[in-house]
Amino acid sequence: MTPLNVVPTPCTRGWRSGTRPRGRRVPRTRPVHFTRPGNSSNRGLADHRDSDSSSSRSRSLDDGRDEEGPGGSAAQGGAVSPSPYSSDRLQQAVDSLREQSQSSERASAPPTPAERREVKRVIETAMLAAVTGLAYTLSTLLKLEGYLSYCLPLPVTLSAMRSEDSSTPVQCVVVAFLLLFILLGPVRAVTYVLVYGLLSIALGVSFKMGLPWAVSVPLGAMARLTGQWMYISVTSWVTNENLLELLISNAQTLLDNMSAWMGGASSSSFNGVFITLVSMLAVNAVFYTYMMTMLYTVILQSMGYVVLQPLPRFLDRMMANRAAP
Repeated sequence: MTPLNVVPTPCTRGWRSGTRPRGRRVPRTRPVHFTRPGNSSNRGLADHRDSDSSSSRSRSLDDGRDEEGPGGSAAQGGAVSPSPYSSDRLQQAVDSLREQSQSSERASAPPTPAERREVKRVIETAMLAAVTGLAYTLSTLLKLEGYLSYCLPLPVTLSAMRSEDSSTPVQCVVVAFLLLFILLGPVRAVTYVLVYGLLSIALGVSFKMGLPWAVSVPLGAMARLTGQWMYISVTSWVTNENLLELLISNAQTLLDNMSAWMGGASSSSFNGVFITLVSMLAVNAVFYTYMMTMLYTVILQSMGYVVLQPLPRFLDRMMANRAAP
């Protein structure tokens, strides 16, 4: 027998020790009565809802007054004064919108001539530095440094002539150094700066300022000689050998052998060989800088640039004969 108000479950067989599961008890519910719209019960329900809504409105008004603070109390005539907090927030929103509109107007406005010139200078400097790095890389990998050595300082000089900023040659050399540092490593990058970078900066500044040859040639020769000595020092540090002392000792041995072959008995001293070596390097630097200045003057004038440096007489006559019909 099944007890009252108990509904048997669909499962008639138990799953634990063969016992039969008990039924679940169904809760009793009250019947729902539906009334017509005109009945008093519906009116009571509507009144209850209206009272709830009115109480919630009054509660929200009270909360709003509390949030307004002491400055938001009711004024004369029942009007509520605006809160200073809300006015500050409104002013901040207006300021932010004004700043956004101004920034959008600046972004949409065309660039000024000064900005155009600055962008042009940066692009030209980067391109000429890339050309310099490519030329030095090819001359290093293909063993053409003896042929391309006269062309390596030319891009830096062009960057100085095309720009109004006096620091453009230095920026071009720095960009080329970073490019060579990535492509060939730090040793080759430092070698370029010492052997060609300092000379390129000196030539670029000389052509840009229109210095006479009596000043530009010694300035370039000093830059090249300083770079060579620094290159020897860096190479000695990298190889852990004193290359200058080794070079002087080899030159001294060569001079002693030549003196013995010619029948002389005198031997060369260390100081004499050192002074001779420095003098030869200085003469080489002066001659190299003079040839570079003369070559770049012809190239820049043929490209349409105004070279302010006064030319030597023989070179001026040569250019005049070339320009004459």
